[in-house]
Amino acid sequence: MFSGLWFQKLENFKKAEEFYLYTFEKRPEDPKILNALFKLNKRCIKNKKKALEYGQKQIKIYQNINLCLVKMLIFEKSWMRQQDIVKF
Repeated sequence: MFSGLWFQKLENFKKAEEFYLYTFEKRPEDPKILNALFKLNKRCIKNKKKALEYGQKQIKIYQNINLCLVKMLIFEKSWMRQQDIVKF
């Protein structure tokens, strides 16, 4: 019975973490989301320094993803312009 309760708590934790990570992706500037992520991971992260490192790592991951998407869009637009120039 104890392991079943623990598993249920773990499932809820994963769902909550996924929700906050998804929300963080949409609104990375919102400090409430980072705070919620820290609270969720409080049991895993005992140290304030590690909590800050975790938050910074999450920010870098999402910034890198956004930067890559922007670069891909710019490349795609420039490539399409080159194709238009070649046609004429």
